Amino acid sequence: MQSNDDDLAFAYPGSAGQENPWFGTFHPVSTLMLSEKLVEGFKTRNDPRLTIMVAPSKTTGLYTGLPIGTSTSGFYQLENYSRPGAMYGGAAATLYVVNYTEALFLKAEATLIKSGYVAAQPVYQSAVQAHMDKVGVSTANANTYIAARALTAGNALSLIIEEKTIADYLSMENFNDWRRTGYPALVKIPGSLLTDIPRRFLYPEAEIIANPQTIQSALLTDRVWWDKQ
Repeated sequence: MQSNDDDLAFAYPGSAGQENPWFGTFHPVSTLMLSEKLVEGFKTRNDPRLTIMVAPSKTTGLYTGLPIGTSTSGFYQLENYSRPGAMYGGAAATLYVVNYTEALFLKAEATLIKSGYVAAQPVYQSAVQAHMDKVGVSTANANTYIAARALTAGNALSLIIEEKTIADYLSMENFNDWRRTGYPALVKIPGSLLTDIPRRFLYPEAEIIANPQTIQSALLTDRVWWDKQ
């Protein structure tokens, strides 16, 4: 992959029955909203992608994430919170499956492991810049942001994974990256019935019935074989 043009992506016309799948997930009647941690992260970083990747609340016009675990009552109350912006969540939005930016972040992480944060920095910055270009952030705003997010010996892995999480917006790959690296840092939601944050999916009932195995007794909080402490 040489540029954003090499993304594996699917374009949707947006007409009835031909909408981007994320539009159907979040719109028009859904109880799913973006989380408070995600939305506030954009604000804390002074991230210029906020207004592109996040839609304002329909009732307040503010960018507000729903605290995970919050009990809501009624559709109107949910409208106080943000959904994905039109670029990712619109009916005619493109669905990105494999991203050039993801390839660059993987290269940045591998370079960090092999050669250290100084060698990883230009690869990491190219990855962030590529995503800024993809979503349409101005050069000046992108440069300011990237300069404020430089790698150091202490933050290199966390920044690489955090920025990869943004570039892999709405991707399940972010769950895998969190499990193997611990970034971005997460905490268990208030009132959770589990002892920890879920780390795996359970085996489906059909598989347990048709092909019973000892490992199928795994719990949501158990680690898969590559998810080491």
